[in-house]
Amino acid sequence: MLAGFLCASEFLQFTEAAAAEAQQERKERKIARLQPLVRVKQVFQEVRVLFHDFFVAIEGGAGLGPHFFHLVADSLPGALDRVVRHCLEKNPEERFQSAHDVAFALGAVLDSSKSAVAGVTVATSQPWRRWLRFAAEVALLGVAVGLLLTRHTSETPGLAVQAAILPPPGDGFWANITQPASISPNGRFLAIVAMRNGHAQLWLRRVDAADAQPVAGSEDASNPFWSPDSRYVAFFVPGKLRKVDTSGSSITDICPSGAFGMGGAWSKRGVIIFANFGEALRKVSDKGGAPESIAGTELSSDAIAQIWPTFLPDGNHFLYLDWRYSTYEGRENGVWIGSLDGEKARRLPLTSTNVHYSEGYLLFSRDGDLVAQKFDLSRLRLGESVLPIVRNIQYDTFFHDGMFTVSANGTLVYGTAGSGVNTQLAWMDRNGRVLGSLGEPGQFERQSISPDGTRVAVGVKFGNARERIWIYDVERGTRIPIVNSESGPTLYSPVWSPDGKQVAYRNTLGKTSTLVAHSSDGSGVEREPGSIHFELLRPTDWSPDGRYLVLELTKFQGRQNWQDWLRIVGVDGAGQSVLDINDAGAGRFSPDGHWLAYADENSGQVYVTSFPGPGPRIAVSTAGGSDPRWRGDGQELFYVADDLTLISVQVRESARDFRALSSHRLFRLQLPWNVGFYDVTRDGKRFLVNTRTLAERTVPLTVVTNWLEVVQNESRN
Repeated sequence: MLAGFLCASEFLQFTEAAAAEAQQERKERKIARLQPLVRVKQVFQEVRVLFHDFFVAIEGGAGLGPHFFHLVADSLPGALDRVVRHCLEKNPEERFQSAHDVAFALGAVLDSSKSAVAGVTVATSQPWRRWLRFAAEVALLGVAVGLLLTRHTSETPGLAVQAAILPPPGDGFWANITQPASISPNGRFLAIVAMRNGHAQLWLRRVDAADAQPVAGSEDASNPFWSPDSRYVAFFVPGKLRKVDTSGSSITDICPSGAFGMGGAWSKRGVIIFANFGEALRKVSDKGGAPESIAGTELSSDAIAQIWPTFLPDGNHFLYLDWRYSTYEGRENGVWIGSLDGEKARRLPLTSTNVHYSEGYLLFSRDGDLVAQKFDLSRLRLGESVLPIVRNIQYDTFFHDGMFTVSANGTLVYGTAGSGVNTQLAWMDRNGRVLGSLGEPGQFERQSISPDGTRVAVGVKFGNARERIWIYDVERGTRIPIVNSESGPTLYSPVWSPDGKQVAYRNTLGKTSTLVAHSSDGSGVEREPGSIHFELLRPTDWSPDGRYLVLELTKFQGRQNWQDWLRIVGVDGAGQSVLDINDAGAGRFSPDGHWLAYADENSGQVYVTSFPGPGPRIAVSTAGGSDPRWRGDGQELFYVADDLTLISVQVRESARDFRALSSHRLFRLQLPWNVGFYDVTRDGKRFLVNTRTLAERTVPLTVVTNWLEVVQNESRN
């Protein structure tokens, strides 16, 4: 409904046409000056339709009728008319001089409209109210900025402008282990990764077009990057690197890749370099073939991978992030320069960021902000001063990439903190109907309901902070951090002790992860049950008798770049293994502790086996499955099928016998396996699901032309 109401395509058309229009004949320029008057009526009518559709859409659930729309819409034209007229003043000196001035004026318009709706009573608990104001502000800003820019078209060539681009239809831009957008070198195309029907998909959009077009066959796409001539875009799907032309009609496989492609770059020499999780960079011909190692860029022993590569203009040298384990001795992640000619890679004084070159500068993230630093291409050295560009962009604290992309001609696209990653915890019934929400939106992962159902432990990142474990009170909606510190290690994957007094989780700071436990009320200090350390671990369950923990262990650089297995360890003592299951994950004890449900990575199915064993392996799923959960009485088992449908299986289990009986489909999860987490109450009637509301699904990206001019102008002011 909201797609396309901003002036993103118009402002980009303007930038390309500005220079040409400056050379047109006087008569043509007079005609061009009449176009804003036509656009006033057209865009304003579009906004009125937008708001009408918006209120109709929410009328049923929010309790608002058409009278509310009229109160709002009828209060705007007079004030908006004054803003529009100011945009269209004949004398340029009497107009608004920047989009910032327009935004300031529109703030007054919105504030003045409050009196018109003051008499309308709206429950403060309605979550759509924040989105309502956001929609109004952005819509009005789009109208006025569009008018301002159109007025300047024939008079101010080279003007730096800014606008927002909404995601294509679906569930919003996607930035989980991927960049959500990549702009072509000539600045004319955007490759977009957006979520739809539980899968990330590649979309292509001309910047002078209103809509993006999906690329058929690109499901589960990630991390797109462009050919130097802007004719092709390459992208990853699990296990493959592919390319497609800008028409979106012809997809070609380039070469095999790992399960997670962590960025690529395309040289004007016809060579592609690309990154896989757990490996050094590799290169391949853009026509396809077998990938090869790159001399001079070998992976060091304490590095996880080399990721986020990008070429410099010579097509020979490239930059990448050497992603290392952060050790207490201070061996940090670093940005390095390598070359196709085999020169030994050397380090730049930059840490924990992806990098792009544009307009004589390297752009990178620092402390959550997007900045630029002069870069000497002949000497391959950074300059002294750092220019701030944008505050608080989205930054992944695990994979160390900021959300931005920039073209060779200075068009910048970025996302603010939370873009493409924020979710909402929602309570749902067995039919998938939303019953309510828990907390405010954030980047939630691995929610876990307490045994008595009164609290929820969950890993969450707010903004660009490190992930922390928070304990939510279900009834009151309040929350406390399990560790009261904003700095320190990343905390992940909480599981409750059977009495609800403790929470176990992963602590990651250093070369290995550590299993720790803490009082669930936040008191006391962390302890290390069993002193268990590993490259990467996460607890998945705590046994009903409190004696054992199920751990999912990951070793990098194994089969398919890593290898997973389940290990059950004693909580007390030295943490010795009681049971190991190779190529498995997501282990869950039955409520009586006699059985263990888990996901098998070889077959892709859910199995149940006896504990402590040995015993048979009993198949539960039939069409793929993961993430099993038990009902509190042990007579029902839930799991997620490959199509993201939540499946219920009636089972019969006792100390000596387990049987899977009938199964049926409940509802489909909105988000994919790596973030579409869920948990279920003991009675099996309510599910806490990671989802996206309208606000998260419609968060835009920001596009800025002539970014360097913007930065330089702001620094002079």
